[in-house]
Order: sequence, then C-alpha cells, then structure tokens
Amino acid sequence: MERDQEDVYRNYLAVVVLYKEACNGFLKQIEETSECFTGLEGHYEFVEEKTRALQFACEKLLQEQTTLQTLADQMASKLSYFHQLEAATRLVNTPGDDVCLRPEFAPMLAKLDECLDYVQQNIRYRDSELYQMRFRQCMTRGMTLIKMHFITKLRALSAEVASKKPVLAKGETLKQATVTALFYVKFKAIAPPLRALIAELEKRCVSHKEYNSLLNDCYNCYFSVRQQHLSSMIISMIQDMGPSQQDKLKFARSGLAYLTSVCMEEYALFYNFFNTGEEEL
Repeated sequence: MERDQEDVYRNYLAVVVLYKEACNGFLKQIEETSECFTGLEGHYEFVEEKTRALQFACEKLLQEQTTLQTLADQMASKLSYFHQLEAATRLVNTPGDDVCLRPEFAPMLAKLDECLDYVQQNIRYRDSELYQMRFRQCMTRGMTLIKMHFITKLRALSAEVASKKPVLAKGETLKQATVTALFYVKFKAIAPPLRALIAELEKRCVSHKEYNSLLNDCYNCYFSVRQQHLSSMIISMIQDMGPSQQDKLKFARSGLAYLTSVCMEEYALFYNFFNTGEEEL
C-alpha cells in the first residue's frame, strides 16, 4: 500500500518536474523573445533615426535642387536674349533684300526689340554694351533690308508700267481705264506686303530717329515713281483741256475738278503703302 502511494507521488513529482522544465523553457523563450524585441526596438529606433535623417537630407536636397533649377531657369531666361544674336545676325546677312519676306523676319525684329530693351535695362552685365551695339546693328540691317526691298519693288513696277504704257500720238491722252489699270490697280496689288514691312520701319522711327532717313528714302522713291508716271499724263490732260478765249472759267473749273480727283486718288493710294507721312504727302 505504501509502495503504491509512493509510486503515485513519484509520478506526480515527475509530472511536476516535467511542467517545471516546460515552464522554465517557456520562461527562457520569453526572455529570449524579450531580448529579441529589445534588440528590434533598438534597431527600430536606429532605423527610424536614420530614416528621419535620410528624409531630412532628401528634403534638403530637393529644396536645393528646386533652388538650383529655379536659378538655372532664370539664367537660361536671361541668356536666351543673348542667344538670339547669332540667329538674327545670320538672318539679316542672308544675301538678297527679299529676306524680309520670310515668315521669321518680323518675329525676329520683335525679338530684337526685346533684346535691346533687356540689355539697356541691364547695362551692368558683362559685355552688355557690345551686345547692345550688335543687336542695334542687326536691327539697322533689318530696317535697311525693308527699305531696299521697298525701293526695288517700286522701281521694278515702275519699269513694268512704263513698258506697258501705250505710245500716244500728239494731242492724244490715255483712256481712264488704262490710267486706272496701269497707275492704280497695279500699285494697289503690290501694296499689302510692302505696307506690312513699312509698318515695321515706321513704328521703330518713333523711338529711334536714326531710322527716319530710311523711311524718307522710301517716301522719296514712292513720290519719284508716282511723279514720273503722273506728271506727263497730267500735263497732257490739262493741255487737252486747253482754254479758249471764251471758256477760261470752264477750263479752270474742269482743271480744278481733274486735279482734285487725282489728288484724292493719290491720297488713297499713298495710305495703301504707308501708315504715316501726312506731312510728306
């Protein structure tokens, strides 16, 4: 009996020892896990600190990049004015005066205006005076090309009109239809593109008086061509009206009416080519 009870106790003791060992194992695992968590917490704090440092560094780099990009854009914007010189020089030095008919010619003049304004406002920049001089040379060359093209076209048309004008017998005058076709219709036909070019010259004469001489050359050529074709016609027409002893008043009225109509037609034709020039007209 006592032996059986002793076996029971021994079995309980073995179970208790087994549970104790299991608990000790659990405690050891818990301790190891706790140490692992402590290590992980330390690593986490390290990583978190490094992440914050990396984030701060990235934000700083991004800010510096933005600052540098803004600076680069500003520099590129400022340098873009100076970069226009090469293209403008190449365009205005293209052989022939018909370069002013190219679609990029008028925008180039507008860009030169901007470049001149910019270097004048920033005269402290290095070589700004040199660039100002070269921009002005390009602009003057462009204005000269307009003048040369205008004069060339008018003289070519004048020669064409002269070649088509019929030879008249003494006392004979041109028919009105012929006068209109030769002296007005043909001139009006070439006026629109020339007027657009002359407008570029006219608007720059306001701030740069040195271009007035170029515009005056255009006026003088225009008036010379018109006078060349109209003077003989007007004289012939007036002579054809020749006053008799009894009709001097009628002659004066007819002559005045004729000259008035010519002046009105010339006035209208002039403004087909020019926007300014009222004093010269």
